[in-house]
Amino acid sequence: MAGHPSCGMMRSFGTMTRVRTMATESEIGQEESTQATQGEPLVIAAVSVFVFRGDRMLALRRSAHSDAAAGAWDAVSGRLRAGEHPRDAAVRESREETGLEVLPDDTPLVAYTARRAEAPMLVVAYRAESGPGEVTISAEHDEFAWMTVDEFARACRFPLLVDAARRAALRGAVPDDPHVILWEFRVKAGSEAAFEAAYGRGGDWERLFRRDPGFRGTELLRVSTPRGYLTIDRWVSAAAFEAFQKRHRKDYDALDRRLAALTERETALGRLERVPGGPGIPAGPGPGSEGKPPHE
Repeated sequence: MAGHPSCGMMRSFGTMTRVRTMATESEIGQEESTQATQGEPLVIAAVSVFVFRGDRMLALRRSAHSDAAAGAWDAVSGRLRAGEHPRDAAVRESREETGLEVLPDDTPLVAYTARRAEAPMLVVAYRAESGPGEVTISAEHDEFAWMTVDEFARACRFPLLVDAARRAALRGAVPDDPHVILWEFRVKAGSEAAFEAAYGRGGDWERLFRRDPGFRGTELLRVSTPRGYLTIDRWVSAAAFEAFQKRHRKDYDALDRRLAALTERETALGRLERVPGGPGIPAGPGPGSEGKPPHE
């Protein structure tokens, strides 16, 4: 695990695809010999990895037994092995610390210098997209959370790490509402208040959806037909919604059955995707939308 002191120098990377400051295995040996003669500490080469699902990043809390900054909120991080490329280290550390397979960007976000105890350290930071699956933290950490970058900024006490997290969020920014799911409902007489409580903001469906970082929000609208409503559910992608359903199928189906008693009719209006570069969202049912339960 790499430390993240609050002082140091940061360097941004543009189109550079190779981190020239990373020594090769033979260079490390030469450096060790030279620095040992001079009595100076070796430079620790490390990576930080900002693992994202949608607009949320994975934050890890260091265990109380950590040898550096115990109890601090951090990103995935760790030291490079001899001869290891920083991007390969980002993949390995993510797997070891979270159990997830990730896809880092080809180029780093930034590199910055810091210190761990008395040793100088160079940290190379990457943004990475998370693969599917549940997080399984290692013994180095005792808690994890999917946070927005602002939540991470409030939780993390390392300014350089927060700055890198903001850069990662900006690099991965996506258009608002890239995947939208629409449903129309006719509610049973006398059930309007219960329906609004379950399907509106903060309701049963939104609380279930909030378990997944790919969920962007829900909106409930009344329409002109008697006891008519429209739901608008927003996700970062169709794949994010489908992955959520696989992980939470049991709870999803149970909630759908329980709330079915509130409605007379449910109609899938379809899934909508934003046209790249276009000003709006095209309407129309997506493939396989017929016969699906609510919020599909």
